[in-house]
This record gives sequence, C-alpha cells and structure tokens, in this order.
Amino acid sequence: MNIFNLLITIIIIIIKIISAQNNTIEECILINKLLNKEQSHNCCQIDGITCSKSHVTGIYILDLTLSSSLPPELGNLINLESIYIQSNNLIGSLPTELGKLSHLTYLYIQGNGIDGPIPPEYGNLYNLEDLILPYNNLTGSIPSSIGNLSKLKILNLSNNNLSGVIPPEIGNLSNLERLQIYNNSFSGAIPSNFGNFSNLRNLQAHFNNFDGNIPPEIGNLSKLEHLNLNVNNLTGSIPPELGNLSKLKNLDLSRNNLTGSIPPELGKLSRLETLKLYNNNLTGSIPKEIMKLNIKLDISNNPLLDTDNNNNNNKLITIIPIAVVCLIIIAVIIAIAYVKTKKKIAEKEIEKKKKNMNIYFFLINFIFNLKFTSASIHEECGVICKLINKQLDNCCLEKDIICSDDGHIIKIYMQIDNISVSLPPEIGKLTHLRLMYIFGNGLYGPIPPEIGNLTNLEYLYYLFENKLSNFIPPELWNLTNLKLIDLNGNNISGDIPHEFGNLLNLEYLNLSNNTLTGSIPSKLGNLTNLKKLNLSNNSLTGSIPPELGNLQKLETLSLSDNNLSGSIPKNIKKLKINM
Repeated sequence: MNIFNLLITIIIIIIKIISAQNNTIEECILINKLLNKEQSHNCCQIDGITCSKSHVTGIYILDLTLSSSLPPELGNLINLESIYIQSNNLIGSLPTELGKLSHLTYLYIQGNGIDGPIPPEYGNLYNLEDLILPYNNLTGSIPSSIGNLSKLKILNLSNNNLSGVIPPEIGNLSNLERLQIYNNSFSGAIPSNFGNFSNLRNLQAHFNNFDGNIPPEIGNLSKLEHLNLNVNNLTGSIPPELGNLSKLKNLDLSRNNLTGSIPPELGKLSRLETLKLYNNNLTGSIPKEIMKLNIKLDISNNPLLDTDNNNNNNKLITIIPIAVVCLIIIAVIIAIAYVKTKKKIAEKEIEKKKKNMNIYFFLINFIFNLKFTSASIHEECGVICKLINKQLDNCCLEKDIICSDDGHIIKIYMQIDNISVSLPPEIGKLTHLRLMYIFGNGLYGPIPPEIGNLTNLEYLYYLFENKLSNFIPPELWNLTNLKLIDLNGNNISGDIPHEFGNLLNLEYLNLSNNTLTGSIPSKLGNLTNLKKLNLSNNSLTGSIPPELGNLQKLETLSLSDNNLSGSIPKNIKKLKINM
C-alpha cells in the first residue's frame, strides 16, 4: 500500500514537472523573441530573466542594443512582476497589451527610442507601484486612467515629448512619493489637487509650459523635500503656504514670471538648503526671516529687488551680469536638447539554475525537504538577515541572492523600502561578493569602511534615493576590481576624492544628484577605461580639468547643474562624446 501511494505521488510530481516545463517553453518563446535568442534557449538561464514556479516573473535588460520593438505578446506573461529595460535602443510604441499584466508592480523603460502615447490601458495595472518611463520619445498627454493606480509610489515621465494639461485624476494617487514630469511640454495650470499627495517627497515639473499661479495647496505636502518648478510660465506671487513645507530642502522657482514680494513665511523652512528665485519679477526686500537661514540663495535678475542691506553669512548671489545669465540659459537649453543621459547599470542576475539538476533531485528535495547548509552560508546569510530585518533559513534560496557552488554569496539584487536600516559593517564579511545592487529608499547613514574588504567587487550600485550620507570612505580605494560605481540620488557630501583616479578598471562612474562640493579632481583623467562619467546635479565649483581629455574611451560626460566656471578645454572638445 505504501509503495503504491509512493508511486502515485511520483507520477503526480512528474506530470506537474512536465506541465511546468511546457509553460516555461511557451513563455521563453516570447522572451527569446525579445532578446533575439535561439528558440531552443531556456530563458530562465539567461542573465536578467527571473522565473518562479516555471513562470517568467522578471525581465531585467540593460545595454543590449536590441534595436527592436517590444512584442505585444509580452502581455501574455500574466505572472510578470517586474519589467526593467534600460538603454537598449528599443523602437516602436508601448504595447497596449502590457495593461493585462495584473501582477506587475514595477515598470521601468528608460533611455530607449520608444515613441507614441502612453496607453490608457496601463490604468488597469492596479498593483503597479513604480511607473518609470524617462528619456524616451513619448508623445501625447498623460491618460486620465493613470489616476486608477492607487498603489503608485513613483511616476517618472521626464525627458520625453509629452504635452497637454495634467489630468485632474492624477490627484487620486494618494500614495505617490515621487512625481517627475520635467523636460516635457505640459501646459495649463498646475492642478490644485497636487496638494492631495500627502506622501510626496519629490516634485519636479521644471522645463515645461505651465502657466497660472502656483497652487497654495502645495503647502499641504508635509513630507516634501524637493520642489522644482523652474523654467515655466508661472505668474502671480509666491504662496506663503510654502512656508508650511517643514521638510523642504530645495526650492527652485527660477525663470518664471512671478511677481510680488518674497513671503517671510519661507523663513520657517529650517531644513532648507537651496532657494532659487532668480529671473522673475519679484520686488521688495529679502525678508529678515530668510536672511537668518544658512542657505544658498539666488535672487539675481529681479531688477527691482532691494538688496542694499543684505549683508549676512549666507551664500547669497545678488547680481549676475545679464550676458552671463544668457550664456547659462543657452547652455542649459542645448544640454536639454541634445543630452540623453544613459545610466549604464550593469547586468542584474537575479537567479541562476543549475543546468544538470535532474528529476531525481526534484523528487528527493520535494519528498524529504532536504536542506543544504554550511557554516559559510550561515554566516553570510546572517549579514543579509540584518540588512533586510528578516530571518532566512538559507538565503541562497532567495531569488534576489545568487550564491556560488561552494555556498558563498556573489551577487545581491535587493529593493529596500518602507524600513530604515543602515548598511551593516558586517557587509565586509561577504568577501566573495562581485555585484551589489541595492535600490529603494530604506537605507540611511554612511557607507561603512568595512566595504573595503570586498576586494572581488566589480559592480556597486545604490540607487533611487537611499539616504546614505557623509563622505565616501577611503577604504573604497581597496576595491581595484571595480568596473562600475553608481551612487546616484543619495545624500553624499564633501569633495570628490582624488583617489577615484586609482580605480583603473572603472568603466562607469555616476555620482549625480548628491551634495558634493569642491572641484573635479584632475586625477579622474587616469581612468583610461572610463566610458561614462556623470557628476551632474551637485554643487561642484572650479573649472573642468583638461586631464579629462585623456579619457579616449569616454562616450558620455554629464556635468550639468553645478557651479562650474570657465570654458570647455579644447582636448575634451576633440573627444567623440555626448555632453
């Protein structure tokens, strides 16, 4: 009787395995079509494709130069949870069929040649949390159905050719944390129901054609840290309600047609670091409440503004020659028109399956629930448990962690949201680690010096507004195998260490969107393998070092939104690069 039951169980398992294999084959046909792979290829073994229970659940494609369109059949991958496609030269339009992916939580298509409108069918993606479509050629308006995405946290449509008015339904996105719609051609008034975004931390709507007044309801955004509305056609006065934004760090209302006086209520913004109001029609004097703030303040080119008695300890910019301002504006316009910043994020390998795993292994593992552990796995998994604040029996079985055959963690791909943790010093125990990719907004604190123990590390990413702070630890210079460093969108401050010039294998360096100061180190010219360098959106000063002209392999150089002076060195102009 026992033997009979065992045989029945084995037969059922075999049937399930065969059925699962058929599902995988059908889904892999679609993936292989997208990647131009042979149809016999098992897509679950391709780097950047993740599978679970014989279904494709994630697509992560980076810099493959596909030059093809997204097949509409992707809408048949009903178990798909994540789509991440960056810098692949895709063409054509966004398939409406993606609107059928009810399990999709993450849709990221950046830096491609995608054109056409945003399909209204995407309003059916009720589980979507991140909709990120920047640096494409999208046209048309934002469909009102996007207002149905009640779980949406990030909406990034920047650097496209979108136009029209913002639909009022966008105000329904009560969980939104980031709204980035800059560098498009949106027009009309900024909707007053933007004030409904109670969780919003970042609002960037600059370089558009918005007109009318700044809605006072924006003063309701109690969690807002960054507000950028520059280069629009906004009129009226600055709402005093903006003084309620107690967490605001950066406020940029420059290059509009604002009138009236600067409201003294802005002096209540105790966390403010930068206030830009230049190139408006503001009158009166700077309120004494603002003069007490330790901020970078730019009120230039408000010709009637009284600045006679504004001696203070702030970094105050009062007068900039009109010719200089014009040159700056022209430079910005040229940069916006021609620069397509491509952030190369190297391979993301989420899961690798052993090619020689046979049915016997599946059966034994299923029936007896075997666990393969070792001292090294236990110790290294303890580091991961501390990082994610979760207990794991064997982290090598997690889809976001890849281990070598001898049980060492070699790759981490991890999103950390909704919890606040610092990178533990125990991270230095992962001495076999080759790729560390952490994104989200849950990390804070400095990078621990123990990271210098990771001498095998080749790819280091911290993305999407983590809260890392302090300077870059000198121990980082021990990592001579590094090919990629991406610390974009954190709170890293201080000078750029000249020791970066010692990382001779480095191909990609992105330190943009931080608070770095000082000059650009001339020793960066030693990085002869460097292909992409992005230092934009910091507070760098001084001139561009001519040593950067030594970077013969450089493809992209982005230095915009800093305080650099002087001209572009001649030997840099000779390089065949995008600037």
